[in-house]
Amino acid sequence: METSQQSISQREQSPPQPAETRPHASLLLVALFRLIIHRSDVKAVRELNDHRRFLWHSGERVTVAEYVYRIAETKAPWEWSGRNQVVLDLAVDDTIDKFSNLPDARNKGQGRSCRARGNGPDCRYYFRALLRRLKRIFSSRFELMSEVEKDLAIARVFPKFARWQLARSCREFRRRECRHVSRFTFETENGKLTVLLPVAIKGAQRRQWVEKHVGRIDPSRPCERERVQEAIDRAVARRRIVSLNALEESVGQLAVFESQLPWSLEHGVSAKGLVETVALEKGTNIQRLRPSLQTLCPADVRRLVQTILMDMASDCYKPAGIGREFGLSKSCITRFAGPNWLEGGAEAVPDLFRNTAWVLARSPVFLAAADAAGVLPGVLEAIGRAGGKSS
Repeated sequence: METSQQSISQREQSPPQPAETRPHASLLLVALFRLIIHRSDVKAVRELNDHRRFLWHSGERVTVAEYVYRIAETKAPWEWSGRNQVVLDLAVDDTIDKFSNLPDARNKGQGRSCRARGNGPDCRYYFRALLRRLKRIFSSRFELMSEVEKDLAIARVFPKFARWQLARSCREFRRRECRHVSRFTFETENGKLTVLLPVAIKGAQRRQWVEKHVGRIDPSRPCERERVQEAIDRAVARRRIVSLNALEESVGQLAVFESQLPWSLEHGVSAKGLVETVALEKGTNIQRLRPSLQTLCPADVRRLVQTILMDMASDCYKPAGIGREFGLSKSCITRFAGPNWLEGGAEAVPDLFRNTAWVLARSPVFLAAADAAGVLPGVLEAIGRAGGKSS
């Protein structure tokens, strides 16, 4: 990715400092994380971004920014961005900001390693999320680990976390390019909350419309954005019949489907990737999942689905490892997304694949792609065993 390579030299870099002049040079990673999270420590952000090469890529140690640039040059991020170089470049910048932007840092002399962009990501949230992920993975053992062991765990988990954040940034900037919806920030005394609304709802009507169809909004509540977006989806949902005439011979009795997707998903089925669409559908309909999965919030359900499907696409799917990451048992993951159901002749189709097959069949674009790739028989098999039910 030539643009990203050029951007490395174009970005502001703080001049290297000897360790004896850096106040946090002797601190371990986990200590730096805590200073950033709890004290908004600008020097800790600078130390982490400028001087810590705790990540490995192609046999050498790299900083966070260097790691993001390098993974952005691989195939997966190019697909996440919809093969759009502008989207990818914006996503790379946004991902780096997630680990370096501190809105409270107003000192003009802080440099690139600690940006003070008030409307950008807040790195404190992302370091806090990473520590929470570590605690989920290692459970009660995490608090018993030494600081050095925690640092080794951070170095092991961070690469996947950074890739996940890059994927999210790609989806965000792709979404901003969608012409059918636009973002709307709802302000309350408890904070701000941003959702997607149809572009047909304009100006002052937007707040009135949201208040009428959603009711009281409290941004401080957990998963409030997901709840509000789901209510918006229901309010603008349109049930319609989709004819798949172009594939009538291949699909037969499955040529017509009635949409059950929320509106905000339905408008993007053709524009967004299959993984993203299925993940959003599962997160929106969390009440239909198995009880063990309903313990997750909608955001974690979406992340679980995306992790499973992306790992499968990369041929590195390990149910036990994903279960540990999300605090679920291996059997729970295999019931939800068992990888060998078709070959083993199982009667029951795992929930995730039944839903994925339904989304494929629901969209002419996805169904045509499945037909061209030679996987349409598997899609029809999944729907047939599921009795036409999407979830």
